Amino acid sequence: MLVPRVFALLRWDDPQSMDIWARVVCPHFEGAFLTNADRFLKHSLDAIKAGTAIFIFERASGLTGKQFPDILVDAATHLAAMVDVTEFERFKRTLSQTAAIVKTEPQDLNTLLASVGLDSSIADAMREFR
Repeated sequence: MLVPRVFALLRWDDPQSMDIWARVVCPHFEGAFLTNADRFLKHSLDAIKAGTAIFIFERASGLTGKQFPDILVDAATHLAAMVDVTEFERFKRTLSQTAAIVKTEPQDLNTLLASVGLDSSIADAMREFR
């Protein structure tokens, strides 16, 4: 609910409102985001990227001229970059978690069966069946 409200404060038809959003609202939101990045779910990160995309795309495409003030485009670009860093950090953590899981896997079938409470003679029967 926070992300839509933050972007709802931005009025595209009012240059003063865009300036205030870029100078006041966005930095406060960035501070809250940095402090609580782990509490923002994937859909919230997607909403931030969607909310900033129009400003970033406008600058990149050059199609709409200078509709949005540079300070607003810069604030949106910075906020989108923060989301990218957060997503990358989360991805990095999944890799290290996966590596830890792989390292803790049993080395042989007997150990695996014992770890789940099954009789290791099942492993012998499986070897004979091959």
